[in-house]
Amino acid sequence: MEGKINTHLFIMGLVTAILVSLITWLVFFNAFQNQVNADLKTDAQLIATSYDYITDDNNLKDFAKGQTRITLIKADGNVIFDSEKKSDENHLERSEIKDALQDGEGYSSRYSETTRTNTYYYAMKLSNGNILRVAKDADALNSVFTSILPYMILSTLVNKSSSQITEYLKVRPHN
Repeated sequence: MEGKINTHLFIMGLVTAILVSLITWLVFFNAFQNQVNADLKTDAQLIATSYDYITDDNNLKDFAKGQTRITLIKADGNVIFDSEKKSDENHLERSEIKDALQDGEGYSSRYSETTRTNTYYYAMKLSNGNILRVAKDADALNSVFTSILPYMILSTLVNKSSSQITEYLKVRPHN
């Protein structure tokens, strides 16, 4: 009987540990995602402020630092400049572009056919009617959390197991 109770307690502890780890991962992932969106907006605002002083759109490549991709798009959706790759695609149907044209700014995340990665996008409408879009690779974010998840689960299991062992030793009489 005592063995069955301990087994059930262990299974409940294991399920709890996994759920706590997943919830923690989701909370941190959401916070990280919000931070990436805020960083993209800040980057776009800085670039937009400098854009008025740029004489050639190709000089935008100087702002493409690290993993930030910059795209300048006409109001009709045609790409003027892309720091990653020349694109002949029309971007008018992209959700962040639609939102930027309608509301002045827009966010989205999706798989990019150009870079072949999951990507976060922020777009803003410039004073001349063009759209400035900045983007960051989301795969790097996913890999951070994927690599952390096993350690979170392990630490939760170790913590739960040690508390169960302590409880088990308290209940059992010492000879």
